[in-house]
Amino acid sequence: MKKVMVLVFAFVFVFGVAVGLSAKESKFKDNSFVKDAASSGMFEVEAGKIAAEKATNSEVKNSAQRMVNDHSKVNQELMSMAEKKGALVPQKMERSHESDLEKLKKHALAEFDKEYVDMMVKEHKAAVSLFEKESKKGKDADMKAFAAKTLPTLKEHLQMWEQMAGKSKSGK
Repeated sequence: MKKVMVLVFAFVFVFGVAVGLSAKESKFKDNSFVKDAASSGMFEVEAGKIAAEKATNSEVKNSAQRMVNDHSKVNQELMSMAEKKGALVPQKMERSHESDLEKLKKHALAEFDKEYVDMMVKEHKAAVSLFEKESKKGKDADMKAFAAKTLPTLKEHLQMWEQMAGKSKSGK
């Protein structure tokens, strides 16, 4: 009988926690932004670490380290704010980012720099779009302000990566 009571109590507790989490999620209106921004940020940090080691071009290497530094800082701020707001904070990146990271890890050194730069252009275009949307249409005032504050850095990153991509295409 005690085992049954313990199991019932455990079920009620777990169910109550799950209901509490879904209630938190439904109250916070910008969960989608948090999930996407966090995944993007985690990807940029991890990809940057790989590129800081594998890149052969010093400009790419240095820029990769900048991504690690800048995006680590932004990720910490996002996660801290999201937790205070009661948002569900992802602990790992989305599958598409995991897949891109695996491709990057396996990429041959001869083409690594170009592949990484191309990924960074693509990723920063998506991030700029995501943060622009949040800064204009976000439901939470603090998240909107965070997106607006972060946007100039993301645009600067995009411009930097696009310039590098242009150099590699022109053979410079």
